[in-house]
Amino acid sequence: MGAVNLNILEKLETTTQPVVTNKTVNTQATVHKRGIQSLQELNNQFTIVPEQANTTPLQPLNDGIIAVVNNKPILKSQLQQTMQRLKNMYLSNGQKAPNDNELKNQALKQLIIRELQLDMVRKIGIRPSNQALQNSLLNYAKEQGFSNLLQLQKSMEAKERGSYALLVTAITDDLAIKILQQSQVARQINITDNDVQAFLTSTEGQMLNKNSYQTIHIRVPFANAHGVNKNKTVAVAKIIQNELRLTSNATDKTIAKIIAKAQANYPVEILGGNMGYHKPDTLPAGLTNTIVNLNIGQVAVVQTDLGIEVIKLVNKKVTDNLLIPQWHTRHILVAVTPYQNSEMAQYKINKIYNQLVQGRDFAHLAANYSNDPSSAGKGGDLSWVSEGNMVAEFEKVMKATPTGKFSKPFKTTYGWHILQVVDTRKFDASNDVRKKMAKEILFKREAPQIRERWLEDLRNSSYVKFLE
Repeated sequence: MGAVNLNILEKLETTTQPVVTNKTVNTQATVHKRGIQSLQELNNQFTIVPEQANTTPLQPLNDGIIAVVNNKPILKSQLQQTMQRLKNMYLSNGQKAPNDNELKNQALKQLIIRELQLDMVRKIGIRPSNQALQNSLLNYAKEQGFSNLLQLQKSMEAKERGSYALLVTAITDDLAIKILQQSQVARQINITDNDVQAFLTSTEGQMLNKNSYQTIHIRVPFANAHGVNKNKTVAVAKIIQNELRLTSNATDKTIAKIIAKAQANYPVEILGGNMGYHKPDTLPAGLTNTIVNLNIGQVAVVQTDLGIEVIKLVNKKVTDNLLIPQWHTRHILVAVTPYQNSEMAQYKINKIYNQLVQGRDFAHLAANYSNDPSSAGKGGDLSWVSEGNMVAEFEKVMKATPTGKFSKPFKTTYGWHILQVVDTRKFDASNDVRKKMAKEILFKREAPQIRERWLEDLRNSSYVKFLE
């Protein structure tokens, strides 16, 4: 099973809104849209929060070091600020704030866990991309009523010099912590194909399938009490299966004739008929997976506790098709390496291109000259390629190349290429999308517990010294 997409974890994060106060920037507490749900949830969220009006300030502490986390001090002033923001948050959500001792414990836990994560971020060298940071800053600016970052920066600097730089640092830290959590959680979750398939066949999983299925469903009950063994029941079911295969008529009259023919000399009443259209989640329990995987006109025989079920898929109303373009593509790569610069690679690819123009076989040239080890042995075959599968330069050329033709040489970060579009098609990716959604749901269920465990292990394996 491949690695789990790390973007999934982003859906687990609490929606937060970073705000900078007139005095300082602090990232030790969070505002949850649904209010404070639990101490556990509260202690694991990190963002910047505003000071609230009409709140009672805590008594100030003399500054000094209150704890040391992996040789990084936590100051009393940091603790005081975090306690105040936690108190404001409780009050803003209409809840009574805990006493000062409880607030202190909550705030100190947040500060410690956050610093431990930032320490890992620094050691690993995690830094969010410039684009991710830019997007987060722009979102924050828009939430504050500004149309661009320059307006936000001018407004913040007019109130307090250096506050915008503090905001950038705080948001950078938040993004880095998210990346760290994503990598640590994802590496501990293994969702197999069997897990996905089991979910998709469950009642909950069938909710992802919006198609409707029209079936003929006939049951041949077991007749042990009448001295009829299982083999006889199976034989009768086979008669019905053959009859249903031969008819394209799904009327009640036709079905009644089929049942009557099978009923001869069978002591227990055979029941069934045209069941009409049903969504997967309303199909008979235990038969859903069989039905949704039938082709129209196909007949299945399934044994249940009640007897032998004969099911024919008469028709299917497809309402969730997701047709996407795909290109069956080959390519030849001449890689740029420390031993072969871009000019040398370009010279080689141009020689290969000239041979293609002269009529040489693309697959033969790919097998002999391509530096892509995964495709060279297959004549450069990349199979069916969807949008987003390849780097932007490759995709642009691929889309512009007619079916059956090959491109001129072009460059990507990997080197110089020539590609050939063998064929194109519209592919129904709805099943793949459902599998991806199922994987996301299963991941989302496991991730919070894995994250809690990881944070606890991180805390237990780190050096934390309390000085008070």
